[in-house]
Amino acid sequence: MIENLISQLIRTGKVSSINPANCTAKVVFEDLDNKVSGDLRLLMNKTQDDKDYWMPDIGEMVECLFLPIGMAEGIILGSTYNEADMPPWNDANIRGTKFKDGSFWCYNRKTGVLDIEIVKQINLKAPDLIIKSNVKITGEVAVNGGISATGTIKSDSDVLANTISLKQHVHTGNLGNPTSAPIGG
Repeated sequence: MIENLISQLIRTGKVSSINPANCTAKVVFEDLDNKVSGDLRLLMNKTQDDKDYWMPDIGEMVECLFLPIGMAEGIILGSTYNEADMPPWNDANIRGTKFKDGSFWCYNRKTGVLDIEIVKQINLKAPDLIIKSNVKITGEVAVNGGISATGTIKSDSDVLANTISLKQHVHTGNLGNPTSAPIGG
């Protein structure tokens, strides 16, 4: 009796459609002759002041919790891994997200390392961006706006400011006297 009731309250199915505006989805249950649920709300971490958001993919396996009155009222508790969809990591110290396009972020609490790989672009917007680290950059960096630095800026390659080379610029009027501003490089 209890097993029968529990099997009706907690069900595993696959997402058949999603409604991103309402954060709901319908789920098909193959074990019930492909019966489709009503719109089910998705369980989120936060929804009031801070807002979490995720939408499952069509065909994604999810766990659902229903009220005892049938499959019209319920919530999607979340997705589960299975033989067809295995976890992207196999380490209890890692928390992360891997995206369909290959982008990912993962934090390893044992090593203290945060890895972020984005396939196209990262947009950061803040009134102030403060980086306290030994920054090592490989590749090109373009800055739209000003740069101020305290401390030493080290570069194995050249640095250009308004097309003036830091390594190759020249001045006039030296020999112990004040020099002119750099002459275009």
